Amino acid sequence: DVYKRQIHNNEVTIISNPRSVGDIVIPRLINGKLVTSICDMAFTWCTGLTSVTIPNSVTKIGEFAFSWCSRLTCVTIPTSITTIQCGTFSDCIELMSVTIPSTVTTINVGAFYNCKQLKKITLPSSIISLNKFAFPDMTEIIQNLK
Repeated sequence: DVYKRQIHNNEVTIISNPRSVGDIVIPRLINGKLVTSICDMAFTWCTGLTSVTIPNSVTKIGEFAFSWCSRLTCVTIPTSITTIQCGTFSDCIELMSVTIPSTVTTINVGAFYNCKQLKKITLPSSIISLNKFAFPDMTEIIQNLK
């Protein structure tokens, strides 16, 4: 496989995949070990990445993990995630579709900053903490909630 990774207690953290292009599916297992997290900035500047599917084994997606992926258009966040970290998808200027599961309770500052194509998003009722700078145009997002 091409993922740079760190293994601790038989769990895998994806550190990077500099050759990520097109549609990728992050594996649930690497060499028989469960993939449980994606490191801060793991896919930053992967400008050829167009969509990403993350398995339910992943419980943490790091800060700025997918930032500046300028061709990323679609992402599915797994139900194992409860918090979308700071800047996770910031500057993904072509991002149009995000599926946020009902398990997410917190969306931190700049999570979707400068995602100019993200005009409408469905937020689950489970959201307890939504930073006012989480999305590019909070006014429009809030109007979509009403």
